[in-house]
Amino acid sequence: MADQAYEIISTSEYQKRTRGRGRGRTSKYSALGKEAENLGSGKVIALSGTKNQVVSIRNFFKRNYGNDFVVRSVSGDDGNYDIYIQRAES
Repeated sequence: MADQAYEIISTSEYQKRTRGRGRGRTSKYSALGKEAENLGSGKVIALSGTKNQVVSIRNFFKRNYGNDFVVRSVSGDDGNYDIYIQRAES
């Protein structure tokens, strides 16, 4: 392995580099994930969506961030859901 070039990187850098899983395709929720990364303590992202979007957003955050974020939803009067994303409490 002496001839092979390599570098030691942090776990967070690894996660950034592999977030797209090397396929060149990113999730339509990637922008939401980047926004959540910058989310300060005591702040919550609030949006509205369908039941399918709630499930997709939950799956996206679980797959890409593990237990770092909590995604909650509340059924609205119009058939859509209010979706809330916040940092998990340590």
